[in-house]
Amino acid sequence: MDAYDLCVLGAGPGGLSAAIRGAQRGAKVCLVDPGPLGGTCLNRGCIPARALGTTARLVGQLRKADQLGVKVQEVRVDLGLVRARKDRILRRLRAGLSTLLERSKVTWIQGRGILQGREEVEVASSGASSQGLRAKAIILATGSRPGTIPNCPIDGKVVITSDEILELERLPASFLVVGAGVVGCEFASYFADLGIPVTLVEAASQVLPSEDKSIAEAFSQSLRRRGATVLTGSKVQGIVTNPSGEAAVTLTSGQVLSAALVLVSTGRTPVLPEGTQALGLKLERGALLTDETLRTSVRSIFGIGDLLGEYQLACTASYEGALAAENAIGGARRVDYSVVPDAIYTEPEIASVGLTEAEATAKGIEVQISRLSFAGFARAQTLEETEGFVQLVADRANGRLLGVQMIGARATDLIGEAALSIKQGLTLTNLVDTIHGHPTMSESLWEASAMALGQSIYYASRD
Repeated sequence: MDAYDLCVLGAGPGGLSAAIRGAQRGAKVCLVDPGPLGGTCLNRGCIPARALGTTARLVGQLRKADQLGVKVQEVRVDLGLVRARKDRILRRLRAGLSTLLERSKVTWIQGRGILQGREEVEVASSGASSQGLRAKAIILATGSRPGTIPNCPIDGKVVITSDEILELERLPASFLVVGAGVVGCEFASYFADLGIPVTLVEAASQVLPSEDKSIAEAFSQSLRRRGATVLTGSKVQGIVTNPSGEAAVTLTSGQVLSAALVLVSTGRTPVLPEGTQALGLKLERGALLTDETLRTSVRSIFGIGDLLGEYQLACTASYEGALAAENAIGGARRVDYSVVPDAIYTEPEIASVGLTEAEATAKGIEVQISRLSFAGFARAQTLEETEGFVQLVADRANGRLLGVQMIGARATDLIGEAALSIKQGLTLTNLVDTIHGHPTMSESLWEASAMALGQSIYYASRD
């Protein structure tokens, strides 16, 4: 039985981060995963979805190309070529990860990891006998799968999840999304840009329930301008496929909606390794329970990523992976989720970090809000992307930046400056005193800060 200092189960962003960090710290590390490398994020999530999003965004831009002085006779999407491009990107990134593991001296064992003891793992692989290994510490990073809802059977053809949507062979005549969280809104936005009639159904009172209300409303309006139907406060009672091949979606109100393709996007469920319950690892609402060092109820075993059921973001999984690896080989770092940026790749893009106005007020903080439309920015106008705004939440007592929410061009890139500013405890004055390039979208943070302080040159100052 091979022996290691650290065994990581799962090769998504969290597992890869854990394995490589462990090796950097001098540990003998193995990474157990059936493959391909990259987990959901690389193979069925973030990366392939962004590839489709790039195509959809281009189609949307071409439809208004005449505004930029370009005459386009016809816009036609070849889904086969779109998939081929996506597959090329994934192959290159997987090859890069394989090389990275080799250079880091991490042993990748292809197979399914099964917990056999506090320091023992069995690796089962198809077509081969299983093998056992021992490790002083084990990190669980086995991710999550798409969630389902009652009376909505997934057939993989007409009623699908995010696992199947990126393998479509043709674009549907109509598209309905159940669940307006991040994934649902992203695909609703993509298909709307591709010119397909879209219906978005959400049980909560707004789309993107975890986002600021003003952001959610702005995105809903954007979707409607592109011809989509947005139904909030609407619950799905059941889905059946008609003989014609279309899906009939019945709402609890009695309304029946039809669509050629239905995406069920109602969250994700943690995938626990086999043997979790036998070892007595504590769970909470189906998710793995860990302490602030990411250690489970079994001291030698740690948990990271989607298994924890909280953030389910690639960026937090990577952060957790590196931290857990250091703790697994003797460290005692504590997780800090005070600043977690959220990037949503809709059109327009959405990003946020820190506290919303409602969250800050609930904490008893008297806040100052500064909101600035992108419409007046020179860079936004040259991009022909004037939709959206930036909103700053600051502590009125000292001007410290507490939160930033934005919707518009380059929002997912701009949020990095906001995250760093909040993490470092910067104030509105600090942002105003920092020269920002011109013309750039990053000027929006500078101008919104200046406006809050009554120092704006180009915008009317207001509280």
